Order: sequence, then C-alpha cells, then structure tokens
Amino acid sequence: DVRGGKSMSEEKILDIRNLDITFQTTAGAVHAIRDVNIDLYRGETVAIVGESGSGKSTIVNLLQRYADPSEGKILINGKDIRSFTLESWRRAISVVTQDAYLFKGTVMENIKMGRPGASDKDARNAAVLAQAHDFITQLPNGYESEIGERALKISEGQKQRLSIARAILKNSSFMILDEAQSSLDSENEVNLNKAIKNLSNNKFIISIAHRISSIRAADMVLFIDNGSFIAFDSFDHLSKNCDLFIQKVLGKEEG
Repeated sequence: DVRGGKSMSEEKILDIRNLDITFQTTAGAVHAIRDVNIDLYRGETVAIVGESGSGKSTIVNLLQRYADPSEGKILINGKDIRSFTLESWRRAISVVTQDAYLFKGTVMENIKMGRPGASDKDARNAAVLAQAHDFITQLPNGYESEIGERALKISEGQKQRLSIARAILKNSSFMILDEAQSSLDSENEVNLNKAIKNLSNNKFIISIAHRISSIRAADMVLFIDNGSFIAFDSFDHLSKNCDLFIQKVLGKEEG
C-alpha cells in the first residue's frame, strides 16, 4: 500500500485518534472540533483546510498544547503528547504564523534566534532555503542590516521568509506553518513549497493553507468543516471525489 509515494510500512510519527475538544460557555458546551482522525508518516506534509472558524487553528493549538482535547488522543511515536513536558515538546516544534514577528537587531541576529550559537553559514543556508537570501543581500548592509522597531522597514512577505528561515535553522522535528505563506508572491511560494518538500524528508510538517498551490503541494489534506472531520486524503482524490471540498475550497479559489 502506497500513500503519496511512501510505503505504509514506514515509521508513523503523528497519530490522532477520535480527537474532540469542547469549550464550556455560559450557554453550555460548544464543540470546536469533533471526531478528527489522521495519521502522519515521517517525511509527509499535511495541509489543513477549511473555511474560517472551521477548527483549523484549534488543531494547531492542540498540537502546541495550548489546550488539551476533551476526548481522544494525540500520539507522537506512540506516546500521548501529554506525557512530554511542555518545555521539551515545544523545543521539538517550530511554528511560523501569518503575523511574522521580528526582533530589534540585525537580520542575522533575527535568523539565529531559531538556534542560538548557530554559525553564520548555517543561518545563510536557512535563508537560502526560505527564499530570503536574495532580498537580504540587497538590503543596505545585507545580513547586518538593522530591522525591527524604528529600524529598516521590510515587507510582510519578507518578514514571513525571515520567520521561516528562523524555523528552518531551529531544525526541529515538527514544523507548523500557520498561514505562513500568505504574503508571498506566487513565484516565492512555489520555490518555498519546493524547499519545504525537501525539508520534509526527515520531518513532519503541518500547514494551514488557503491557496490552492500550497494545498496541492502537500502529500495529504485534512479537510474540516464547521468543526467536523470531513476527509483526509490526497488533493487529487478530494478534488475529484469530495463535493464539499470542491464547493468550499476549490470553488472559493476559482471565484
């Protein structure tokens, strides 16, 4: 049995079973997500898709342990995620969000915050993979240019690429991209997706995405709607066989 070009006998890293989270409000219990079931093998990239409010960010928050599931389990290498200390687990993951944050300092210092003590060469290699090297070298002082508050202003897309370079340099096993490519132009997005595909050879990557190009680049797609698990399959399969996916994801992009 082959999935996305990978043998099902390869090591399963992430296993989510019967995941359910409920928030208690004054009006009663409210389901945020229900009955989510996925598994992720080493080297695979999963795109989480759905309309705003469907539960995508809730899953990412669960994976970062900002909340724990009401029911079900998230297993990493067969162990419940709650068995790890928060410190050790968060060291094992890198998260890049849509609103990229930069610290006051040089470009090089910002990238190296992903792994303090890293060499300049490693930081530059991370920037190359993140499609950031070219624009950095065009800054007034290249990697030594000052950015951040009251310093050199750079675009949102450039900020996102620096944040991705920082995450690449951290070299963690688990990378979460939370709309991390939203401000990139199409050419940089294509190149970055190629870089992410290369990175995923020994990592597992989860990406919240709206752009069809980013969804298509993933090995598997988790489609949720209104908090409910709809499907977990390849983009090609969903785009041909899942009417709700065609209507709410492909149809919206085409419109």
